[in-house]
Amino acid sequence: MNLSGAILAGGAGRRMGGTPKAWLPVEGKPMIARIAEQMRSVCADAAAAG
Repeated sequence: MNLSGAILAGGAGRRMGGTPKAWLPVEGKPMIARIAEQMRSVCADAAAAG
């Protein structure tokens, strides 16, 4: 099966000091990068929109 994934990462991050939540670091890596890595393990490709 050939799956594609989409990461919806909208929001201005006003409650996070102006930084979009997707770009906040988790153990030294942006959260969106961690999510994309996990998606690539089960999807043929992954795209992010924000």
